[in-house]
Amino acid sequence: METKYYRYSAEVQNFKTLGKFILFLFLFLSGVVILSYPSSGQTKEGIYYLLIGIAVTVLFVVFHLGSYPDVRADDKGLYVEFLWTYLPVPWEDIAEIKPFKFIFLEWRLITTKGHLTFFHRLYSIYSLKSFLPGFLIHPKSSKDQSDLLRLIRGQVKSRSKAIRSL
Repeated sequence: METKYYRYSAEVQNFKTLGKFILFLFLFLSGVVILSYPSSGQTKEGIYYLLIGIAVTVLFVVFHLGSYPDVRADDKGLYVEFLWTYLPVPWEDIAEIKPFKFIFLEWRLITTKGHLTFFHRLYSIYSLKSFLPGFLIHPKSSKDQSDLLRLIRGQVKSRSKAIRSL
């Protein structure tokens, strides 16, 4: 199988790029505030609140940016985008595909047996479906994502048949 790329629409790509830019701008401005904080005469307590606020904001932004990953697929498995890199997930490490609905939104959670980050475990916990690391696919947002879901189902099905025949 040749390498296939599954990307979200241009609007989602622009949203992700804007989110990364805002994150960098926020971190830069936070650094300026932290460096100028001692000369402002504020209490030490205030800097702790500031650092906690920065940490929570960064976690929130990274969590939301990672919930729309672009994916590459080849013979070895999937490569899930996370921030500026791709994390490998071999086909045999895909545990299952679980539907997740919230109000009018619908996702598929693809859980794995490892190879992903702490944030990917949070996606699974957030969806109340698993404690295994996983990533979200939004199949209705683009044709690419629907095709990716079909590919994953087909690979999982063919791998499980091969394992059962041993």
